[in-house]
Amino acid sequence: MIRLVLVVLAMAVAAQPSVAQGFQSLRGPGRSELFAARPPSPMQFTPDTTPKIIRPTHWKRGLLIGGTIGGVGFGALGYALCHDLSETRTSCLGTALGSAGVGAVIGGITGALIGGAFRKSVPADSTAATP
Repeated sequence: MIRLVLVVLAMAVAAQPSVAQGFQSLRGPGRSELFAARPPSPMQFTPDTTPKIIRPTHWKRGLLIGGTIGGVGFGALGYALCHDLSETRTSCLGTALGSAGVGAVIGGITGALIGGAFRKSVPADSTAATP
C-alpha cells in the first residue's frame, strides 16, 4: 500500500504539463450586442407585407370524428370493465362517463392532428389566391 502511494506521489511530482494544459489567462464574457455603440438599422424591423395564405384543413372534422369514436369506445370499455370487475351492485355510470370524457379528449386531439394534415379542396371558381 505504501509503495502504491509513493509511486503515485512520484508520478505526480515528476509529471510535466503538456502544452494544452498550460496556464491560460481567463477572459470574461464577450461584449453584448445590446450595448453596441450604434443602434441596429431600422430596416430590420419593418413589418412583413407579403400576404400569408393559410389553406383550410379538416382539423374540425377530425376533432369531431375522433372525439366521438374515442368517447364511445372508452365509455363502453370503462363500463364493461367496471361492470365485470364490480362485486357489488353499485352503478357504473360515473366510471363510464369519466372514461368517455377521457376518451373524447384523447380521440379528439388525435383526430384533429390527423385532420389537420389534410387540406380542403378549393373550388375552381374561388376568388382565393392560390400560389
